[in-house]
Amino acid sequence: MLFQFQSKPGEVTQAVKDAIDVGYRHIDCAHVYGNEPEVGAAIKAKIEENVVKREDLFITSKVSCFEGIRVDVSVEKVIQAC
Repeated sequence: MLFQFQSKPGEVTQAVKDAIDVGYRHIDCAHVYGNEPEVGAAIKAKIEENVVKREDLFITSKVSCFEGIRVDVSVEKVIQAC
């Protein structure tokens, strides 16, 4: 299992690239981790390098319901932002 939570800036991109190189195809994310740009950069790089195809990856995420935020509202905002 690759842990991305509380990683230092810059570590996640390389960790995800290395994980894809050794065969990981399930990448578990969460908005609260704050590292989506690094995860995305790693995935994009590996797709451009023809190491992996997007359809070969299973990417999941979690929506936080901390601080009284309604999950259904949060999901709608995330979907609209995509």
